[in-house]
Amino acid sequence: MFEQRESLQLLFLLSLVFGCVYSQLCESNVSQPKVKSTEISDGKYVSVDYGYYECTYCYNSKKYKTASKSVYVTFPKNQCSLDYSVSKKQVCCDGYYGNGTDCVPVCRGGCENGRCTGPETCTCNAGYSMVRGRCVPSCVSGCANGSCVAPNQCVCGVGFVKSTAGACVPKCADDCVNGVCNERNECECREGFYFNEKLLEFGVRNNTVCTARCDFECRKGFCAGRNRCQCLEGYELSKSDRFECVPVCDSELVDCSNGECVAPNHCRCSVGFRMEESRCVPVCNPSCVNADCTDIDQCTCRQGYRQTSEYNVCEPTCDPPCEHGDCVGVNKCACHYGYRAVNGSSCEPLCDSRFVDSGNGTCVAPNVVRCNKGFELMEGLNFKL
Repeated sequence: MFEQRESLQLLFLLSLVFGCVYSQLCESNVSQPKVKSTEISDGKYVSVDYGYYECTYCYNSKKYKTASKSVYVTFPKNQCSLDYSVSKKQVCCDGYYGNGTDCVPVCRGGCENGRCTGPETCTCNAGYSMVRGRCVPSCVSGCANGSCVAPNQCVCGVGFVKSTAGACVPKCADDCVNGVCNERNECECREGFYFNEKLLEFGVRNNTVCTARCDFECRKGFCAGRNRCQCLEGYELSKSDRFECVPVCDSELVDCSNGECVAPNHCRCSVGFRMEESRCVPVCNPSCVNADCTDIDQCTCRQGYRQTSEYNVCEPTCDPPCEHGDCVGVNKCACHYGYRAVNGSSCEPLCDSRFVDSGNGTCVAPNVVRCNKGFELMEGLNFKL
């Protein structure tokens, strides 16, 4: 009897029988100890579910935990009896743990550069791939002679350098100008370059310096690549000939509109033009008088002047015209002999002191007096008739 009762007391421990409902959540059968209704010494009946079951006078007075709620009940000796009820509850399957709301997978080794998508299963991030259980960066073009340290980022190893194509190539003991070093520590020229034997004359090892190759000489420049000329300073590549560099004349420094740029910022004027104040101006022969040379042998009169019978000479104009004088400037008269200037633009006759003018006459010509009506001119005197 006591052996059977002890066995029943020990059987209250959880015996889990799992059956997965889906990949993360499972069901388990849980055996819960349950005390039958038992008559106590005071004649009452007690029924206990889920909790601690304790029998003071039972075998070894043991206490067993059956659920989260604690209930303590003391039964008289020989009145303890134990039964079990079976219920189902949902728990996380093996390889998952509950975070309070969901069952999430467990990767005990971690998932560096990735994420845990199943029990002990990592899915790598973009740019990474799985290698021997680890997510490592991947380089699409490979990383020969180097290490792929990040997605598509290759770091060359010792003794190698990055080429223009992005590959790790051997580094030559001597510099390899315009070329790449091969596995034999030799310099190989890039396309469009070659080893120039003439460099030996200047003490340059021709197997370490590659010279550009052009089918024709680069005039006013040098060959910088396969049939590619680079012009000297002050020159630019011709639009019609890729092997010729032509001089450049800065329009802010020199005007070559009537000439030709023959050297950097230096013009050679066309026939009929000459250089004047950094620009080519037309030449008039003979020179223009009171006019501007606006084209070859073509004079344009300045304001206030007019063309004469000679194409290169312009004479001034006076308004009103100069009477008894010559127009020697714009609205400027030079009076004839016996006349004097009035306001610089007209001339009046002049009578000298030999003629007495009492105010009864007018000087109408040099030393010629015309008396007013009623007066006549006498030498030294004016008499009234």
